[in-house]
Amino acid sequence: MASDLLERRPSICFARWKYPIQVALDLDQLMLVVAAYLQSWTDDELAFLPPELRARTLGGTTDLAARAVIASRSEINFSRHGKDYPYLREMALTLAAAMSRLRYLQSLKAGI
Repeated sequence: MASDLLERRPSICFARWKYPIQVALDLDQLMLVVAAYLQSWTDDELAFLPPELRARTLGGTTDLAARAVIASRSEINFSRHGKDYPYLREMALTLAAAMSRLRYLQSLKAGI
């Protein structure tokens, strides 16, 4: 089922966004990548996600962090057999990767 999603809508799949997230040079660039990712989702695709994950905009890095946690928790608690799961999986993976990069970039900025 996940492979069907990859074939039909590669623009929302983690594999498409992994590299741009990993090479973001600063927080602004990372947030632009995540914004582009969220904009690539259609209304029909967003309908498969929990309501807290359906917004196409982010309020900032704190919002990214909150949504990454919500997506990961939702994925962990979700039945992997439903047709909704591949959508949630892609969102959770992508936001988790973005959050990881965010933490790294923040640590560089802080000189840690």
